[in-house]
Amino acid sequence: KKAAEGWGGDRYALFLGPKDSDVLVAEKTVWDTEADAREFFDAYAKRTTKRYGVEPSEMSLTGRQFWKTKEGGVLVELTGASVLILEGVPEGVDADALAKKL
Repeated sequence: KKAAEGWGGDRYALFLGPKDSDVLVAEKTVWDTEADAREFFDAYAKRTTKRYGVEPSEMSLTGRQFWKTKEGGVLVELTGASVLILEGVPEGVDADALAKKL
């Protein structure tokens, strides 16, 4: 509940691939302040590590983390007062290029 305080809105899309297991969720959230966005980013990163049982394979101090999971890649990126989430990035797909398109 605490991480949801300051939520300003979001948009999401669900993309399906050729196999039933190919599912990509893209979500962009916006927050009242950069501090609210950081709090959500930190909580979502912690949740992702716990959910998939793996540590991020990439981390940056500026607000970007990427996990390689059995269900595809997960990218969480903090930019100002917004957080971008991609879950289910297929193997071989450039998550950075995909994030730039959203």
